[in-house]
Amino acid sequence: MNGGYFHSGAKSGHLGGANNADDELQQTLSIPADASAATIDFSYQLHTDEFVTGSDRFCYGLWDTSLQTSYVQECSDFAVLGNTSWIHVTRTLTPNELASVGGQPVVFIFYVVTDSSLPSEAWVDDAALNVTTPGGITPSPTATTPPSPSGDPLRITLAWTDYPGEPSAAKALVNDLDLEVIGPNGAHYSGNQGLYTSGQCLRGGTWDACNNIEGIILPQAGAGAYTIIVHGAQVAQGGAQPFALVASGNGLQQQLQHPVFVPLIRSGGGIVIQAHDRAPTPTPTPLPTPIAAIRPETR
Repeated sequence: MNGGYFHSGAKSGHLGGANNADDELQQTLSIPADASAATIDFSYQLHTDEFVTGSDRFCYGLWDTSLQTSYVQECSDFAVLGNTSWIHVTRTLTPNELASVGGQPVVFIFYVVTDSSLPSEAWVDDAALNVTTPGGITPSPTATTPPSPSGDPLRITLAWTDYPGEPSAAKALVNDLDLEVIGPNGAHYSGNQGLYTSGQCLRGGTWDACNNIEGIILPQAGAGAYTIIVHGAQVAQGGAQPFALVASGNGLQQQLQHPVFVPLIRSGGGIVIQAHDRAPTPTPTPLPTPIAAIRPETR
């Protein structure tokens, strides 16, 4: 279970987040033989680095108790969906599907399968199988408990002075940085999350692409180590973009470790990444050799 991302309640089910993952969440349920309808209902959120289709999958469905036969199975490709906010799904069983599961126990299952690179992960919340019988609708939820206060607020702000944009440009922002925070439980948070739901200011379903100030507020940040990452999504001017980063909260302690500077060096049209445990020492540019002026001789 994961307390960093949740749609309601205090926690959600977390799947994946590593290479070669084969994770599943399941619950065994009994569907009455006289059921006239059944609907799968849940919410999910995805985060992925994968861009190759067919590599990582998020699936859900109903199986027999031996997990050998699937009565209902739906799968989504991480590379196609990309990073998402919470998505609500309702899937009504067809008459044939309902006939195959009525009067017997079934396994309500969610699972994530990833390949050996570029991990993907999913969060599932508010999952229920709602069954209609002659007596009415019988929900079978995998409910989460109401949240209980824990931790203190944590606020992180990223700001930078952007280069002037072209007056005729569709978007004013020139150099685009992204703020990301990874919590001690592995949950990922992005700067200005939820500010936009669509349009050119939302890149990849996750990142703010229009503002030079980004913030993350965790109202009840639990104890542990938080990793703060500043991504250079697009640095079109200047070659490097200076920025300011501020974190505020109770009991903050900076870990005693050297920062890692990762300059990007273009080589033959590609990008070579070189990591250093300290800021690279700039190479001084030699001054030009003075050339003596020759005056015409006057006789």
